[in-house]
Amino acid sequence: MAEKRLTRSSSDKVIAGVCGGLGAYFGLDPMLVRVLFIVAAFFMGATFWIYLILWLILPLDTAKSGSDTVSTGANEMAEKANEVMKGVEKGLKGDNGKK
Repeated sequence: MAEKRLTRSSSDKVIAGVCGGLGAYFGLDPMLVRVLFIVAAFFMGATFWIYLILWLILPLDTAKSGSDTVSTGANEMAEKANEVMKGVEKGLKGDNGKK
């Protein structure tokens, strides 16, 4: 029997694949895990930080080794933050992509 590992999903992800990986590990629908994270965010302040920590420490399911998991997660977070900031800048400038 193959060893079951907790990883982030590379195929079923919205932000980082944390909920997709948790769903696959526990045999749950990833959408249910996402809803649980959102509901928990309203009742527990630590939910956001838990998600970020899992993003950093869980290896991507296609990763061969976990030696640089934290740096890979940090790089992904930085890329996502840059994408969000570019969207915010466009919104503030009033540039809706119209030319």
